[in-house]
Amino acid sequence: MDTCRMAIIGDEETLLPFLALGVEVHPASDEKEAERIFARLTKSKELTVIFITERFYPTLKEEIDRIAYEPLPSVVLIPDVSGSRGFGLANIRATVKKAAGRDIIGEAKEE
Repeated sequence: MDTCRMAIIGDEETLLPFLALGVEVHPASDEKEAERIFARLTKSKELTVIFITERFYPTLKEEIDRIAYEPLPSVVLIPDVSGSRGFGLANIRATVKKAAGRDIIGEAKEE
């Protein structure tokens, strides 16, 4: 893989700024469409990063968990224009906790 290809799945308003960054945008109007897009993107094996707005995380959680141990693509949750739902930080926190053996993000936050 010579280039780093990135894509984002979400609502059109959230995706607009990503166009300027060269990220492939894939608008999804509902959860079923997000599932179809995510399945197509992960099967392609050509992407290094897939950003997903937190709105679609509950629907895609099982599929995200299924590919979590694959080297690529990395899945990154981001808030949409309506704000964060907390899923992104919770995932980062869980990953760091697995790697470090304890919740160092929570400890740093409490200090």
